[in-house]
Amino acid sequence: MLLKLAYSSSEALYTVIVVTSLRVERMNEWQAKKSAKEVDNWPVVETTQMLGEVSGVATSRDNSVHVFHRVERVWDATTFDMNNVYNGRNGQPIQNDTILVL
Repeated sequence: MLLKLAYSSSEALYTVIVVTSLRVERMNEWQAKKSAKEVDNWPVVETTQMLGEVSGVATSRDNSVHVFHRVERVWDATTFDMNNVYNGRNGQPIQNDTILVL
């Protein structure tokens, strides 16, 4: 399933795209081609090497792409215990910027 959520703030209109592993249904192929284009060699390799596990993507009115990622932090099946409580194995908050603007 592909969900496109839009909300506004005083600074910009953001579009958030959430992709799940479910099959995309009722997607209009013409609309998809019109609204998205592949850009060769973008972003540059050096930028993508800075990315950690991506958990959110948004765009702003100036066509910047804002990527929320976890830098070096890995979240997996062992991140929380059986009661869904964070296990604190990393001990510290993420030290680097978690939002990358492209």
